[in-house]
Amino acid sequence: MYTLGIPDKLKTRTLGYLKQNWIDFEEGPSIEGFFDIGFPGMDEVAFEKISIRFWHTNWKFSNPDT
Repeated sequence: MYTLGIPDKLKTRTLGYLKQNWIDFEEGPSIEGFFDIGFPGMDEVAFEKISIRFWHTNWKFSNPDT
């Protein structure tokens, strides 16, 4: 199963996108400002498409110290 760690501040937006697009996912617990999203049964190509989609729609992960 492929998994992404998403910042808590993007939780509502991320879950809304996944539910709106009927994407099968499992939400993990929030740990230190991030929560996990697992994609059971998803193949590598589909996971890559979701990852790229998040990146291109401003789900960018930046270091606040830079």
